Amino acid sequence: MSIRKISKSVEDIESEAERILEEARTRANEILLKAKEEAKEILSSQLPMNEVKTECQEIKWRHNAESFPS
Repeated sequence: MSIRKISKSVEDIESEAERILEEARTRANEILLKAKEEAKEILSSQLPMNEVKTECQEIKWRHNAESFPS
């Protein structure tokens, strides 16, 4: 193989690698943007804390009842 062909092959490989990396960067940025939007939505949502606290207390009671039967 001549030096010109090898150089051309290397240039083609580099060009393809740059294209693939740019696509990967674009996709990664899209994923990060979507994740940030979802995180904002989750953080801004109102959680039913009373329900969560009640369920937590019930779990504790069941655990104690099973662990320490009378």
